[in-house]
Amino acid sequence: MRLECWVNHTLPENPDMLAKILGFDAAEIDTALPSVLPFFAVKNGLISCPELDDYREHINGIRIRQSEGGKQGAAVTNAKSKRPEKATSKGFSGKSSGYSSSKPSSNSQVESRVLSTVQPSHEGGNLLSIDSELGAGAYLAAKGGSDDF
Repeated sequence: MRLECWVNHTLPENPDMLAKILGFDAAEIDTALPSVLPFFAVKNGLISCPELDDYREHINGIRIRQSEGGKQGAAVTNAKSKRPEKATSKGFSGKSSGYSSSKPSSNSQVESRVLSTVQPSHEGGNLLSIDSELGAGAYLAAKGGSDDF
């Protein structure tokens, strides 16, 4: 009955209808109903579970507070993105012009790395790959090759 009350909020008080909903005989419902009815509330011919109703209200309160918190967080995030950018002393806004120099800057946050050093081939031998410590240009220069890619 509690499972049905959770899904449908209420059940009919009529034992015949209740028996059809719960999948029992009306005689079984007639004998069991007086022993379980103290755990439920009956209003206007409908049976409800006050415990589940209170829990449902608690869950809805949590959902409302989470929604309000999300809206406040979104407002803070959106307010940050609408602030004007600070200009540097040279007048640049800090955005890239689309051109890059051939030499990377020393404060670059991007690291270049090679993920593997030797990979097995299908024939059982090893395929030579670039040493992760040297990098592609240094490896080719050490082997006498060109570093033009």
